Amino acid sequence: MSLADEAIPAATLILVRDRSGSPPELLMVERSEGMAFAAGALVFPGGRIDEADRRLAGELRLGEDGAARIAAIRETIEETAIPAGLASPPGPSTASSSRPRSRRARTSRTSSNRPGWSSIRPN
Repeated sequence: MSLADEAIPAATLILVRDRSGSPPELLMVERSEGMAFAAGALVFPGGRIDEADRRLAGELRLGEDGAARIAAIRETIEETAIPAGLASPPGPSTASSSRPRSRRARTSRTSSNRPGWSSIRPN
């Protein structure tokens, strides 16, 4: 990639979990070794802003950064199965109506397999 290449709009989400008496934990994922960009790197979950993210942000009137916020939350859910940014975890009816996963490969593991991450909710 050169500096002349056009940037791809993307967004990331940084999830922090406070721990009493200990440093906070950060949620990161390890990119698949087969990915074209940053293979094997430890990264915060996130990815490309899709046209569907832009349409939804427009419908919801979320403002200039709305598509990025939607993309960061969507990508985090796809990559980690953690329902970050949702009022409640999706049920079976929601899961069956979800749109298909993106065409690119997904990360395969998170840096923390400890219970409790799924309970994180934004303020």
